[in-house]
Amino acid sequence: MSATEQVQVGMPVYGLDNRPIGPVEGMVDDGFLVEGRHIPGAAIARVEEGAVHLKIVGGALLAHRDRPSAAISK
Repeated sequence: MSATEQVQVGMPVYGLDNRPIGPVEGMVDDGFLVEGRHIPGAAIARVEEGAVHLKIVGGALLAHRDRPSAAISK
């Protein structure tokens, strides 16, 4: 099972810096949504203990809240 397949709506998401980003709001073909932003499955470092941990620094994602999601999901 891939990391993306382990992700469920409502799971908390944390950045590489362990900063909370928000809960998973929904699933898309190649990833999931957090605060309306597309997070690609390739950004997942691991899914454990009911939480998603990313390879991306949480502060970087939070700093781009007002920018289009394309800036994050390259």
